[in-house]
Amino acid sequence: VGDDKRIEVTPVSDFRDGRVSGQLQVDGRVAPSVRVGLFLVWKSSSATGVVTSRLLSGSSDTDEDGRFSFSALGPGRYCLALMARPELLKGRVLDSPDEFELGYDKPEAVLPAIRIARERPLLLPRR
Repeated sequence: VGDDKRIEVTPVSDFRDGRVSGQLQVDGRVAPSVRVGLFLVWKSSSATGVVTSRLLSGSSDTDEDGRFSFSALGPGRYCLALMARPELLKGRVLDSPDEFELGYDKPEAVLPAIRIARERPLLLPRR
């Protein structure tokens, strides 16, 4: 009866300090105007096991230097998806993170350049 429990509530905006940035290159050249999707990887348990869902957090086009960035992200595991003409993205993908984590102790992720190496290079405009 004399046990007063104190509950502290932190505004949601305090949990949105996460940032991620990176660059896309195709055949050693920057790849402008490619849509990059950022997904929150959500894992939950069910009677049949662990269910993994990917929830779209945002999307952005790469700039003229092939760079992309996302901000105001909450803590969690994330993954990327690239959307462009199939002939542009067809090839070996190098240095692409499978999943990465943002948290209170590591709110920013600067990813290495995601590189697509094609057997037959696609002619991109020089930049």
